[in-house]
Amino acid sequence: MFDPHSMPSPPDDDTTLLAALRRGDDAAFETLVRTHASRMLAATRRILHNEDDAREALQDAYISVFRHIGGFTGGSRLSTWLHRIAVNAALMKLRSRKSIREKPIDDLLPTFDETGHEFVPNEPWSEAADELV
Repeated sequence: MFDPHSMPSPPDDDTTLLAALRRGDDAAFETLVRTHASRMLAATRRILHNEDDAREALQDAYISVFRHIGGFTGGSRLSTWLHRIAVNAALMKLRSRKSIREKPIDDLLPTFDETGHEFVPNEPWSEAADELV
C-alpha cells in the first residue's frame, strides 16, 4: 500500500507517487489531490472567473487525470502535466459557455402602464390562423 510519508522530499521526484497512481492506489490519488488541488483550482479560476465553473473544471480535470494516468510518459513534471489538464478543462468549460446562446427574455416579460396595470398592446394578427398551417 502507498504510504504518503514514504514519498521523496523533493517535489521533482514524483516517481513513487506516479507508480502508486498507476497501480490505482487510493491513498496515492488522495495525495495527488491534496498536493495539487489548490494550484489547479487557481488556474481554473483565472480562466473562468467563476467559482462554481472553476470547481467543476477542476473536477473534470481530475477525472481526466485518473483515466489517463497510465498515458503520462514522464516527459515533464507531474505538476506541469496536471496544470495543463486543468487549463484544458477550464478552456473546454469556457467554450461550452460560449456555445450556449442566451436569448433576452425582455420580450416575454409583461409590461405595465402608468397605473400599474398590465399593458397588452392592441396589435392585430398579421396572418389568419388558417394561413399559418
